[in-house]
Amino acid sequence: GNKNITIATRAENDRLVIEVADSGIGILPEKLNKIFSHGFTTKAKGHGFGLHSCDTAATEMEGSLSVKSDGHMQGATFALNLPLVIAAVPAGV
Repeated sequence: GNKNITIATRAENDRLVIEVADSGIGILPEKLNKIFSHGFTTKAKGHGFGLHSCDTAATEMEGSLSVKSDGHMQGATFALNLPLVIAAVPAGV
């Protein structure tokens, strides 16, 4: 069937939230709590470094990465939450 990806951004207080949602196969509830663990993968040739590295990078930027899914064939939504910093741009730049 048709697959969709939706990307949305919003500011919440002093935070920037970037959400990426898909209409794919979803994530089983028993895997949601392990998805950011180092070495966890569902792929035959996966290493389990990707989402763990993303979660670590978000934390290092004083943010967070989260996921939600209503289960198999229900898609998934990942949310990256980062501090919203508005920097002054020097004149002439």
